[in-house]
Amino acid sequence: MVRRLLTLLVLTALTSAAFAQKQQTAGRAELRFDTVSLEVGESIVGQLIFTNSGVPRAPALSAPDGLELSLLSTTPSFNQSIQMSGTRRVDLTQYTFGIRLTGKKAGKYALGPFTLDCEGSSLTTRPLEVSVRNVVPTSESNGDKLVYAEIQVQPTRIFVTQSYSATLMIGVRKVEIAGRVHEVDNFLNTILDGRSTQLANFAGKRYTESDISLPDSKGVRHSYKLYKIQTDVRAEDVGEVAIGPVFLRVNYPLSLQRGVFGGTELGETKSLSVRAEGPRVTILGPPEEGRPGDFSGAIGQYTLHVSAKPDHVVQGQPVTLSVGIRGNPLDGLAAPNLTTQPELASRFDFTPEEPGSDIEAGAKVFRKAIFPKQHGEQTVPPLTWTFFDPRQEKYVTLRSEPIPISVAPASESHELSGSDSTAANGPSAITLKVLSGGLSPNHVDVQSALASQAVLSTTNTVVPLTIAPLIWLAITLTTKHRARLREDVTWARRRNARRNAERRIRSASREASTKESIGALGDAAIGYIADRFNLPAGTLTPSEAKTVLENHGVHAEIVQEILGFLERCDAARFAPSSLDSLSVVDLSARVRKWVDRIEKVPR
Repeated sequence: MVRRLLTLLVLTALTSAAFAQKQQTAGRAELRFDTVSLEVGESIVGQLIFTNSGVPRAPALSAPDGLELSLLSTTPSFNQSIQMSGTRRVDLTQYTFGIRLTGKKAGKYALGPFTLDCEGSSLTTRPLEVSVRNVVPTSESNGDKLVYAEIQVQPTRIFVTQSYSATLMIGVRKVEIAGRVHEVDNFLNTILDGRSTQLANFAGKRYTESDISLPDSKGVRHSYKLYKIQTDVRAEDVGEVAIGPVFLRVNYPLSLQRGVFGGTELGETKSLSVRAEGPRVTILGPPEEGRPGDFSGAIGQYTLHVSAKPDHVVQGQPVTLSVGIRGNPLDGLAAPNLTTQPELASRFDFTPEEPGSDIEAGAKVFRKAIFPKQHGEQTVPPLTWTFFDPRQEKYVTLRSEPIPISVAPASESHELSGSDSTAANGPSAITLKVLSGGLSPNHVDVQSALASQAVLSTTNTVVPLTIAPLIWLAITLTTKHRARLREDVTWARRRNARRNAERRIRSASREASTKESIGALGDAAIGYIADRFNLPAGTLTPSEAKTVLENHGVHAEIVQEILGFLERCDAARFAPSSLDSLSVVDLSARVRKWVDRIEKVPR
């Protein structure tokens, strides 16, 4: 009886072990969202998780019309863990892609199933039912809201190639607890859920902040922090353009607590969704009616200046015709079509190719070589150029002044060049006269003698005489450079700052997780600033780095970008959920760009 019982226990254990092994090795794929109900224009962030599978390829995800589904990163994060089920140990490996789902049109949709490839094997997700609802209008005033957002656009009617200015305003009520108003450092960055926030045209732009006071519907005033993000957008296509909508996901604080490293942190929070509809901008094209034949598409306000140099030439020699156009915008401005200027074509020869251009003193200058067809007193005739003035909504044709030039006959040039050639290439006019007194009296003019020594200017003579000093100079400079690297530690540190920064950036991309990579990129930026300006890296804070860069004349916009990046890196160390919207590749490129800009600053 006992033997049978022992045999049964052994078989049960073996069966359980086999089952556990099966559970451990069975792979699965899963789409996971916190919610599957959202508003039109709202985005939610979820995960595509591969459990106990091979390394998955970046999937090509599709969604039904009315939804938009995209990957946040083409490289999955990796996690390995151990779970205990009773007395059994289960090993789990997970590869996770961040994904973003956006509702475009109201309705109910089936998302998936998706069949995905993992090192040759296929895994299939279960379908999800997603509900998208229309936006419910609200009659509340901004003073009744904890967070509000508005978009303003000026102007709302423009012509193509012009620009309009759009401003996003985000108002956040300051935290009121027990009748007291509390300030929170980096308020917007702290409460904004970057994973589920869609800023549309305003993404990546800097914001300004100010304090305002608004009354609620009961007349009670509340203090708000107002954030403004402004961007200028150039209209490229005719039609209507929607600005926004902007959708914010906010974790508004209901309580505050003292942080581990000092300062104030969020305690209990309330999740809020905030939406801002922007006005539509109407973009017009220049009218067909009354359009001149020489109109090349320029829209704006402009002035024209034409010059010709030199004003004295020999027939057959070129005259440089410069056409300068000053105004706004200059981007995309086409060169004047000289072939449509009949008087110019009748008096001068020129090639039909479009002339090159340069920006000089706020003007776009086109230059073209033209060749006079006749000698004598000539005139570069007036040139015309047409643009469309959007303020007056009409075409304007500018006309330059005639430019007189003097053209000498070509024969004069040939006679002159012939006599010069004889003088230059004929037999030497210098003769030696034998005098008494040895060799010294047999001298000639020194300059003439040197000019006759053609051997001094030959390649066979000059190159050997030049190489030896160059080699000596190179060896001397190299020796001094190496000695300075050994002896002057401060100079060597500044000299190698860029190289060390590049090494740290490459190393950051090899970190095991996004959090570690972004933290390493922040350290790379701080380390570079410290090396570049010979400062102790270990104690350099983002605000101190900002002061250093400002004191050394780094452009204010670059300083603000770097400060925002460093502050976000610090926040990411303690709030890993904010990392899902960040790309290590993009951030690495930004750090390299900042290094390039700072390298141009004098030491």
